[in-house]
Amino acid sequence: MTEEFAADYRSALDEHLQVDDESSLERAHQLGRRALTAGLSVLDVVLEHERAIVSAADKRSDPIEKLRTAALPFLLQSLAALDMATRGFVEAAERVTIEQAHVAQLQRLAQWFSGAHVDLLADQRLRRMTAWLREVMDATGAYIQFGGADARSGLAHSVPVGLAELLQQEPASATARSAVAEEISGQWLAARLEVHHDDEGASTGLLVVWRAGEFTPFDEAVLAQFGKLASAALRNAELYRREHDIAVTLQSSLMPKSALSTAELTVSARYEPSGLSSRVGGDWFDVISLPGQRVGLVVGDVMGHGISAAALMGHVSVALRAYAVEGHDPATVVTRVDELISLGGDKRLATLIYAIISPDGTLQFANAGHPPPLIVPAGGEPTYLTQALSQPIGVRAAGTPHHDHITTLSPGTTVLLYTDGLIEQRGRSIDEGLDALRSLAAAEASSSLEALCDAALATLVPQPAPDDACILAARRRRLS
Repeated sequence: MTEEFAADYRSALDEHLQVDDESSLERAHQLGRRALTAGLSVLDVVLEHERAIVSAADKRSDPIEKLRTAALPFLLQSLAALDMATRGFVEAAERVTIEQAHVAQLQRLAQWFSGAHVDLLADQRLRRMTAWLREVMDATGAYIQFGGADARSGLAHSVPVGLAELLQQEPASATARSAVAEEISGQWLAARLEVHHDDEGASTGLLVVWRAGEFTPFDEAVLAQFGKLASAALRNAELYRREHDIAVTLQSSLMPKSALSTAELTVSARYEPSGLSSRVGGDWFDVISLPGQRVGLVVGDVMGHGISAAALMGHVSVALRAYAVEGHDPATVVTRVDELISLGGDKRLATLIYAIISPDGTLQFANAGHPPPLIVPAGGEPTYLTQALSQPIGVRAAGTPHHDHITTLSPGTTVLLYTDGLIEQRGRSIDEGLDALRSLAAAEASSSLEALCDAALATLVPQPAPDDACILAARRRRLS
């Protein structure tokens, strides 16, 4: 406390004790505002007031208690400014706390819906949303109904009669709430779901939450926002599912309807599309009949996922088949495909293996950045062929042409071509995946190719498959 303030306070109090009028009380109020500006507390002012009374008592013959009584209005007036400021600060602090809680609530809401969760099945998605709804609304129970499905979380009660019809009559952002608290269910608050489709139709649903305490206008705003975000998430899931179906159809249409086998070669293949809508991509295989009873084998993988990746896969596979049937060796075929795709301006890459197996067991292949072929002898240890590895399709690095490797398959030997979806898993390195495939191939060496391919998918690919997986197996027949 400054000496100037103390002196002014004593002078003003002396004046008040001599002349108790409005002007002296106005000076008290001004001193209170000065104390607030100077950062003085209520206690500081009270202590100074007491010192001023003691000083006044030394100058007068009046008892000190009489002076305290006479000076009380002066003290109260000086504290009024501090009191209003203190109450205003407390109220502001309370408002800030509430607003911070509201912001945190909306941030959680945005974070929850930042991932569309398109990879979940419809019933799983509704259950997840219902749990979120119950948490964000601090409710004892929550219920979501959409289309022909519904989900509940916590103490979800019966949906009020006529609620769906009521919500359909309101604007899309409106909510509905209970007029009075029910003895068992308490208060309820509801909002609508609405998903518009490309055909201009719409699917509707509703959200309902229950709790004992009353819902505030902010709760209504949060529930309405939840409804909008949930509607958008359901719409995104619908679009992803549609893209998934188109990509799978496109991939399936470009793959052989049946494996090609000859008098010297047995062939089998399996393709497992990703179980995640957002991960369907450009894996494919092909089996090509070539002159001289030779058979061309192709397995490839286009970088990326979705319809665009499947479309590029179609371009690559058609181009490769066209160059292959012209009779070129694998290195020439892969080089020409690389040049064609690079000229197209597509920035994505593709990896592939193109192999030719001749009736005498000669295996000639070129590998454009793909996982290595696995050779499984009839009675020996499986071995990866790491030769003939070059850059992926689309890189076209100057001075690094694609090239061939030639080896011979003895009767009964199997060659496995596959995509990375068979060997890559979260939490497992690629080397561990390659080792797992080699061990499985050794164990299934005497099995049929169909059984080997089925075992590979069942053992090495988790469900739902996180990525496309493809395996192509060719076995040279044993001599009669």
